[in-house]
Amino acid sequence: MSEDRPRAEPKRKAPVDALVKQADPTKVVAYFCTNCGTVYSDKGGTGKEDAERCGVKSRRRWGRSGPDPEEQTPCSEWACEDCGEECSPYQWYCSKCLSSRNVDREDVKLAKAEVVKNYPYDQGVFWNGDYYHCIDEFIDHCEENGYGIPDRVWATEPIPFRLDADDILQHAFEEWSEGCEDAEPCYSGEEEFRAAVAAFNEANKDKVLFFEANKVVDLTPYQSEEGEED
Repeated sequence: MSEDRPRAEPKRKAPVDALVKQADPTKVVAYFCTNCGTVYSDKGGTGKEDAERCGVKSRRRWGRSGPDPEEQTPCSEWACEDCGEECSPYQWYCSKCLSSRNVDREDVKLAKAEVVKNYPYDQGVFWNGDYYHCIDEFIDHCEENGYGIPDRVWATEPIPFRLDADDILQHAFEEWSEGCEDAEPCYSGEEEFRAAVAAFNEANKDKVLFFEANKVVDLTPYQSEEGEED
């Protein structure tokens, strides 16, 4: 069994058990699987659930009519929770099912997102984490690889390169006054500085990068065009 995770002494009285702070026994910091002793931090509030999932891994692998808990194999011999095939230790799903689940989650997010109206055809889009410089480039990619055009892709939003006068002043002041708790901001020439930053931003407003937005582009019109070409 891999030793890259902390262990607790396995007990059989319950599927999982809690670990608490020595200084504060009411504070649960982690849970551990009582079958193999693997410890799961509860920092994100998922420790108990993860320990419970760990404890049933070998039962799923060998079938529900398999050995009693005392005779089960270590939980590191894990099986995928979806298909039952063997998967890597400390993974809930095999790579194939995990990929499918990621696609399903992405489809749900795309379906719920707001659609951008009149999206520029020459503006970039994101799909499966990859950036395409325009809609036509993405459609060409689909056609070249034999993919159907999806209903939706992620839109992008332009973010210009710009400086923030407030952030610059605050950062510079905090570095300068580190260790002096009573120091308070008091500048000379602040108006001139802000005017210079504003002029800089204006001169560089054409410097733009496109980042993935939380809105989507509707590609169903392009699907009908594809059907007409066929």
